[in-house]
Amino acid sequence: MQDFTLDDLSHFAKHERRLIQEIFNTEDTVEQQEVVSGPSDESISRIIAYNKALSVRKGKKIKNYQLLLN
Repeated sequence: MQDFTLDDLSHFAKHERRLIQEIFNTEDTVEQQEVVSGPSDESISRIIAYNKALSVRKGKKIKNYQLLLN
């Protein structure tokens, strides 16, 4: 296994965009990509709504059963 130094990491970070362009042979796609830092507000609200509608209970004959309330 090859060992990498902090200088190698620094060099890679500085030239990462160019390396990606060389690998995928594209000029525009790297420039137009959006950086997504987390889920959207709509996704979060849908997860919360699902969480409120889901009911998981313990049963005597069945270990757990789920019920989606509407």
